[in-house]
Amino acid sequence: MGGEVMMKNTENAYGWPAKTFHWVIGLGMIGMVVFGLWMHEQPAPGKFAYYGIHKSTGMLILFLGILRLRWKLKNTTPKTLGHHNAQKHAARIVHILLYVMIIGIPLSGYVMSMAGGYPVSFYGLFNFPNLIGKNKEIGSIAHTIHGFVPIFVLGGLLALHIAGALYHHFVLKDETLKRMLPGKLIKNKK
Repeated sequence: MGGEVMMKNTENAYGWPAKTFHWVIGLGMIGMVVFGLWMHEQPAPGKFAYYGIHKSTGMLILFLGILRLRWKLKNTTPKTLGHHNAQKHAARIVHILLYVMIIGIPLSGYVMSMAGGYPVSFYGLFNFPNLIGKNKEIGSIAHTIHGFVPIFVLGGLLALHIAGALYHHFVLKDETLKRMLPGKLIKNKK
């Protein structure tokens, strides 16, 4: 059965870049929370090597998040499926807050490191500039945000996001979940 790879979103479907951003960033964020919790419990001095990986991957997710947001703003967004305006508004709010998390959590890690006087490297290839300067108060605020938000706020938003997708799939029986799955990268010709 022939088909074409969809690059751009349409009114009814997501293209492969949107799906790729969704899954890579989503799984990356979950992985970073799990890795961060694990890393925090490791004994020093060995755990400091893990901090470098965590910081580099966080900056990669920040970069991908900015690209994803740019892609979203320049493309059609498929219609929100569902029956009630309250559900559509709730979905929109959750999506906006997830974008805030995608950008905000890595930024809080960057600020925490820089304000603490620790460099942020990109996998040893180069260091990001320190735009903050050493600042104990800012570092403390960023540390609190970076420790609290990923576990509680992001965790809650992901639970709502996943519950909403499953609700659409099993209760409403619409295409919301299916149109974001990687298997739907090929648009079948009729």
